[in-house]
Amino acid sequence: MSRGPGKWQRRILARLTHSNTYWLRTLLPRHAGRSEYNALLRAALTLEAAGSILLDRYCWGATPGTGRTAVRRVGAPQPPRNHVVSVGNVHSRNSANTCEPN
Repeated sequence: MSRGPGKWQRRILARLTHSNTYWLRTLLPRHAGRSEYNALLRAALTLEAAGSILLDRYCWGATPGTGRTAVRRVGAPQPPRNHVVSVGNVHSRNSANTCEPN
């Protein structure tokens, strides 16, 4: 029996009270390890499966793992594919900076 949302899930949902969209990684300290990010990602995927949030994946480059995951409030519009959330715009003339999800 579940006891409710865990620590990471509560942080993800709390951040959505301040903004409609943000990068998932911004919830971690600057030098967080891979295991901490994986725990955060699992929490986000669980919330997405429950319908509490939406996740948008932005990837660039040919190297696996180069990209970002954006968390979006349910009902909030998805940023255009050539727009990078909270970091600036990716110019459409530089198509190497974006890719379509599989």
